[in-house]
Amino acid sequence: QRLTGVAQENLCESLALGGEVKQSLSHCEAAVAIYGAMATADPKDLQAREDLASGESTLSIALDLAHAPQGALEHQQKARQLFAGTMSEDPDGRDLAQENAVSLMELAKLRKQVHLAGAADAAAEAVRQMQRLASRCPQSREIGATLQRAEDLYESMR
Repeated sequence: QRLTGVAQENLCESLALGGEVKQSLSHCEAAVAIYGAMATADPKDLQAREDLASGESTLSIALDLAHAPQGALEHQQKARQLFAGTMSEDPDGRDLAQENAVSLMELAKLRKQVHLAGAADAAAEAVRQMQRLASRCPQSREIGATLQRAEDLYESMR
């Protein structure tokens, strides 16, 4: 089941970022449904909750690209709640920390887009998360690039 969810989420992300936004949404929704069923079946399964957080965030990004900011914000807020819980249980998870920072960046963009307070705060927290991760993994180009994106986003909000 998990592999099917991951495949659906990856396909959603690829289609959305590749400009096929409308086609991507059904794949995002399928991933969230699979992850949600897994998390409901075993509420103590940390991986299932991490996957659900990631799926909600990916769905939010696809909805944002589909020019549906309110729906995107709702799913990103769900992702934020899930990330908060999973980060407290797995504070050293590298992938989780990076996904959490990307979620914070998306939340910042959405808050700014719909004129809600807290956009700069979310961007600043993304920078702090990525700085901590970069200090733990200084050789990672991917982490360095995500840190740069977070810093650029924060600067654009000041």
